[in-house]
Amino acid sequence: ILRTIYLRLFKNIHQGASTIDQQFVRTITKRYEKTVRRKIREQILAILIRKATTADDICIAYISCCYFGYGTYGIAKLTKAHASISDFDIAARIKYPFRKNIDDLTEGKFNRRALYLSHLCKVNPDRASIFLRK
Repeated sequence: ILRTIYLRLFKNIHQGASTIDQQFVRTITKRYEKTVRRKIREQILAILIRKATTADDICIAYISCCYFGYGTYGIAKLTKAHASISDFDIAARIKYPFRKNIDDLTEGKFNRRALYLSHLCKVNPDRASIFLRK
């Protein structure tokens, strides 16, 4: 959050600064306006949700309803439409969702992210638990 504030104030670069908890809150409340008020509300709700449940449960709930691109919401629809998709591809699709028209630049970013996530889990197996959980 501090990095985002710095970039916005001093370099006029706009970024998000949401945790998975905040992204989950934004997704279920369907509030997408870019205001400080929304951000504060998200943070408060995210803290309350975190106190009531675990990080794993929040991740599972978020993946079950998040946007994977072009009319695909939630892991159930994603795996139905793309049966052979890997765990790392699922995680990468959150950042780079499918587009109506395939874009080589976005697909390249997606492929690099999926490769990075798989490499990260090979180097540090402890981080792989969320991907390899069945």
